[in-house]
Amino acid sequence: MASEAALLVQQQLDAYNARDLGPYMRCWSEDCAYWELPDQALPDDAAALRARQSGRFREPDLHNRLKRRVELPAAAANDHGLVIDHETMTRTYPDGRGTVEVYAIYELARGRISRAWLCLGTPQLAG
Repeated sequence: MASEAALLVQQQLDAYNARDLGPYMRCWSEDCAYWELPDQALPDDAAALRARQSGRFREPDLHNRLKRRVELPAAAANDHGLVIDHETMTRTYPDGRGTVEVYAIYELARGRISRAWLCLGTPQLAG
């Protein structure tokens, strides 16, 4: 049975794939932070994340397919649980439709995603 953390991450993935910004944003804390590894800061709060994703959600081919999920539960009540997803992301790039492998690490606190880290592979354009 999936944990509350994994269910929340699944809710945000479902909203992402539906390109439904309201339910997607309800999964994130107001003071969320987001990085692309190794050190590129992306949105640093919910307003910046909303602005970034509203543009992304207009891409016609946008879809993430979950390949594997790992849960690292909180060790104590005040610790934050982690959920790690391996996904294949389909996007519309300037040169056309393509895919990229993604590892997403989500840290959860107070029932929301508080921080996330993305590790992206090299995009592969469709032939």
